[in-house]
Amino acid sequence: MKTRIGTVEILCDRIYSNRREEEVAVKPGSYPVYREGERVYFEASGRKSVRIEACFTRIPEMESAFLMQPAHDQPTPKRTRIRKSFTIEGFMSLLDDPVATEGHEEQRLRFSIQESPLAPLRGAA
Repeated sequence: MKTRIGTVEILCDRIYSNRREEEVAVKPGSYPVYREGERVYFEASGRKSVRIEACFTRIPEMESAFLMQPAHDQPTPKRTRIRKSFTIEGFMSLLDDPVATEGHEEQRLRFSIQESPLAPLRGAA
């Protein structure tokens, strides 16, 4: 049984992998956090992303000039969902990681948890 335990706020553009190992560009926003059995996860929607490798483009107006295009991720129009899933212990470690630590320069996620992932599941005997 899935139980909503809080929300995660993604604070900046992020690239995640989905179940098909596709890269997905996720925009900032708030997403629900769930616990199901011994797993904690959040789901987010985004656009499939493709990696554009570095390349050089010749500038026609200039004899031997080239424009360097650095490697970058390019979102496509195709919308998809990702699910970031953790063991309960892994989720507790994530909450202590700089990426989820309030005020840390590496913070990218803000969690608001209303029900501890360690609490017994509601309805469990």
